[in-house]
Amino acid sequence: MSASHPPTGRKRLDSWKEIAAFFGRDERTVNRWEKELGLPVHRLPGTKGRVYAYTEELSAWSAAPKNAGAALPGYDSEGQPGLRASGLTVIAGRRIPVDAASLESP
Repeated sequence: MSASHPPTGRKRLDSWKEIAAFFGRDERTVNRWEKELGLPVHRLPGTKGRVYAYTEELSAWSAAPKNAGAALPGYDSEGQPGLRASGLTVIAGRRIPVDAASLESP
């Protein structure tokens, strides 16, 4: 075994597709999690777009209190239940109107 790949017994995922499959999500979702929520993804030096991640690190990341909701279906990018759309907040199938005045900037 070469020095650059020591045997650690850790499972390594070598693409966005494998990382997304680990969470059962789309590749764009886990890519956004890396940017917005600090998903622990490593990049190979000198190659464009090549990434890898260790399942141990991904599991620890998703178990962290601030990220626990992100990996669950039906949660938004901030780990909060529901989906935000303009003027509506959808929570558990209910529509709650948002006051237009509260959306205006001061």
